[in-house]
Amino acid sequence: MKKNLIATLAVAVLGASVLVASPAYASDGYTNSGIEYKIKNGAASVVDYDMGFGTVVVIPANISVGGTNYAVSQIENEAFNEGQITSVTFLGPPPTDMQENALAKSEQLVVLFPAEFGAPAYQDGFTTPTWKGYPARALSLPEEESRPQPGSAPTAATESEVMAAIVAGPRTASLSALELPTVQYSHEAQFVQGVATVSVNDLSGSKTGWSVTQQASDLTWRSITDGPANGVDLSAANLVIEARASVVAVAGQDWHVSPLIGGSLDEAVTVMAAPQGRGSGEYTAPLRFRLAIPAQAPVGTYSGTLTTTLAVAP
Repeated sequence: MKKNLIATLAVAVLGASVLVASPAYASDGYTNSGIEYKIKNGAASVVDYDMGFGTVVVIPANISVGGTNYAVSQIENEAFNEGQITSVTFLGPPPTDMQENALAKSEQLVVLFPAEFGAPAYQDGFTTPTWKGYPARALSLPEEESRPQPGSAPTAATESEVMAAIVAGPRTASLSALELPTVQYSHEAQFVQGVATVSVNDLSGSKTGWSVTQQASDLTWRSITDGPANGVDLSAANLVIEARASVVAVAGQDWHVSPLIGGSLDEAVTVMAAPQGRGSGEYTAPLRFRLAIPAQAPVGTYSGTLTTTLAVAP
């Protein structure tokens, strides 16, 4: 496979230096990437190699000289015998004429070749595990651009893992402060109204549904004069949720919210609920409260606590 091929070639390159040079021409030959060629009988013959270009050698299938392509079909005697090259990669079929001692006599030397030029599929092709007495190995190169180029070292490809994570956030619910208007002392029963906004934000991502309830404590009387402490507390049952305005989806899912069923706040009253599969978002809704004040209720302040509770699943 392509991945295994590239990794195999990379082992041969480690510790080796490979230089790339522009082609050089002479009256009797042609040099490119340290390899010297001579043109004979319409074909190219490798005659010498400059070890300054490294120990990894790539022999092309063809070279172009003066606009004419020549197949590299011969390697002359001792063309690579002056240095300790570690690998020779042929990009074309095996040379038809490879003279004695053409390649270096090195225990590290290995011959690499495209699988398509291996015997017996290719007549007189490369053989494994040895070829011409050298260790040999076929390479699978399905794409021309994947093959090593003359004078350049094969590149190694590696894979690394990328990972991201999304974690669940909290579910929160709250109610803004409820301030009721001031009224005058009266011999008759009276009531006051006020609005507070309930807010819900479900960042759990579970979509299991939830419900939000409100409940009040008794409203404790406190004197606003220096007179005797003769006041009476107001029961939580005197405070009622009358209505809820439209629920606004600030972000996330939108759905039809069931109508509010109001009630006195001495018991928990459900003010907003999301069924299973819904409620993954942020929501707000104004609530209208009414406080019943008995006739001749003592002058003073009345204060209590509203508790907002969010429970999973309605």
